[in-house]
Amino acid sequence: MKFRLNTIPLHDKITFLVCVVAVVISSCLGYYAYHRIYDLSYEKAIDKLATDTRLMSGQVSSQFTRIYDDLLIISGTPPFSGIIRSKENLGIDPKDGSSEDVWKSRLSEIFFSVMEERPYYMQMRYIGLSDNGKELVRVNRSDEDLVIVSDPELQEKIGEPYMLNLDGLLKDHVYFSDVTFNRENGKIDTARLPTLRAITPIFSGSELFGIFIININYPEFVKGLVKGFLPNHDMYLVNDQEDYLMIKPSGEILPFEYHEEYSKQPPKFISALNDGFKNNHFVDNEEHIAYYAKIQMPGHEEMKHFGVVFQATYDDIMFEAIEARNNAILLSAIFILISGIGSYVLARNFVKPFREMTKSIASFKSLQEELVLPDAGSLELKELAQAFEVAVANLKESEDMANVILETASDGIISINSQGIISRFNKSAEHIFGYSPAEIIGHNVKVLMPGNHRDQHDNYLQNYKETGVAKIMGSEREVIGIRSSGEEIPLAVSISEVKTKKGSEFTAIIRDLTYRKETEDRLNDLLAELKRSNADLDEFAYVASHDLKAPLRVIDNASSWLEEDLDGQLDEESQENLALLRGRVKRMENLLDDLLEYSRVGKTKDQRYDEVINGCDLLNDILFMLNPPEQFSVTADEEFKNMLFHRMPVYQILYNLINNAIKHHHVDNGKISITVSSDKGRKVCKVTDDGPGIEERYFDKIFQVFQTLKPRDQVEGSGMGLSIIKKHVESYKGEVGVNSVLGEGTTFWFTLPLVKDKSPDSIKM
Repeated sequence: MKFRLNTIPLHDKITFLVCVVAVVISSCLGYYAYHRIYDLSYEKAIDKLATDTRLMSGQVSSQFTRIYDDLLIISGTPPFSGIIRSKENLGIDPKDGSSEDVWKSRLSEIFFSVMEERPYYMQMRYIGLSDNGKELVRVNRSDEDLVIVSDPELQEKIGEPYMLNLDGLLKDHVYFSDVTFNRENGKIDTARLPTLRAITPIFSGSELFGIFIININYPEFVKGLVKGFLPNHDMYLVNDQEDYLMIKPSGEILPFEYHEEYSKQPPKFISALNDGFKNNHFVDNEEHIAYYAKIQMPGHEEMKHFGVVFQATYDDIMFEAIEARNNAILLSAIFILISGIGSYVLARNFVKPFREMTKSIASFKSLQEELVLPDAGSLELKELAQAFEVAVANLKESEDMANVILETASDGIISINSQGIISRFNKSAEHIFGYSPAEIIGHNVKVLMPGNHRDQHDNYLQNYKETGVAKIMGSEREVIGIRSSGEEIPLAVSISEVKTKKGSEFTAIIRDLTYRKETEDRLNDLLAELKRSNADLDEFAYVASHDLKAPLRVIDNASSWLEEDLDGQLDEESQENLALLRGRVKRMENLLDDLLEYSRVGKTKDQRYDEVINGCDLLNDILFMLNPPEQFSVTADEEFKNMLFHRMPVYQILYNLINNAIKHHHVDNGKISITVSSDKGRKVCKVTDDGPGIEERYFDKIFQVFQTLKPRDQVEGSGMGLSIIKKHVESYKGEVGVNSVLGEGTTFWFTLPLVKDKSPDSIKM
């Protein structure tokens, strides 16, 4: 007989599931208890190891602080600056008359006295950058004696590693090197003594003069650290080059292990720490546990590559955890057995009410029916029944709300099934097509389409069923619909699909475009009329300018011929009248040119509107055309010079403003400045002069056509320049204005247009 899971009664399934869950939970609790005890023991051991490590780290840090203080205090003593002053003044200190040798002797005495107090200081040196980095003062420790090195024995250190990259050293900073073997005369000393160097730069003013170095006997330094402190575990001083020095729990310091020539296999944690080298970091390799603490260096620099490590064997620190693990396993097994028996008994009584409630829910078919559930046998079942009733009520409310939204939507909404039969038709759709829901629901959606589109719709549905490829799904498109009266109407339709158990259902959101189409037609007619009007206006302006210039040229030529024919016969007044006549002709020609230019602003564009040029070249082109008097000063700030512009209309605007400033200036040596600033996200250009200024009451008038503040006989002009500027600025939706105080100069400002093309090929250099 074949076993089937779905033939097992529900209460047996739940009973079995509860038993399984009880076993799983019991197992998890036992597993968790074991690991929790294990983790606590492990954490306790790590904390103990970390405490010892941090304690020693602090002790090491205090020793580095002592070295740091020695460097800064000694480097601040008078001999350092005295030697610098002597070096810079032919060997004599101009401050107190001491010679360079006297200052060196004083510094040697200071080094000598400090090294007597610091038995681990192996050398103290003052090195200058000149003479190939030659030592100026040096005191050595030889065995137990201190020796002041004489001048002939001082060495040149320019090639030593610590003499490289000195440019980055900062004043009053202390730097510590890696631990390496001591070097003399460019080679490793035969004693092969591990050495740590502490360095601080010495400055003459702002220039680096030299460095002050203390060579530290690293093993002696470590002896001082562990003096009076015996670690419980193996202790290591490490760095990022994988060098290390080991101190045994007995206090014995083993030889320094240099990464290029280990005498034995290094501990495993060395390479692990070098991968990350994070502070307060421990490494567990299942044989040993090592804890690392970074040495916090004093002053400005934190030594990132130096730290203290304590290492212990795994069995030594985890003895208590292993014993606790065995006890946890026994307790977990007992708990699992008790939980399994209890869950079996309780599950039998618990499942019966669930079966009754399941039957009631299964008989509930529609949201329009009333849901009746049996009385719950427990508080939990009662809450479940109440929650289900609330969920049903919420679903019913959501369905009612959705129906209200669909019926009141301003767009028409139509739903159809996969055969194209209409199942929903809201109020707006009724208004658009003229059908009531009762008339249209149950009919094919083709009745809403013109005859030439109906076959296409059938083909589209069939193709979608066969291929699953949707051509218009999810996007809006314009189509033609047909009302119940037979009238065709333009529509915008967006279709979406919802898949249900009964198959696919499509929903179309429809908008009547009749009003929009009528509005677009009216707008197109108005635009066409506006284009025609502008074309007529442009043609009129050109023809008027051309036709009016013709008689002006005749007058100008006739007056010139008359003056030539009557040369020597005209009195001074007649000559002045002829000159005045030609001046008026020239003024009229300029006025016509400006009038034509004004009519073309914002309409006619050539390649100059696309050409991109920087401010410096643009200003040079303008000044070349204007040719201002030599004593006149026209300057621009760096932002303007480096900024990019379209040549037009900026060229025309600046040309007119600079020309006006020169023409209307009351002195011959005026000044004009051009600046660019930012204001509320816009770039504003200002043209400022030190001319006579403008009264505030004329601020608006000067931007009107044919307006001048002085008679044209005093200052020649058409009165169109500022009008052209204003029209140019307004054509790119900018702003223009003027600020002036009478007698104190004038500033014209305007917002700059954006540069749309910054490609290198389009920029004039």
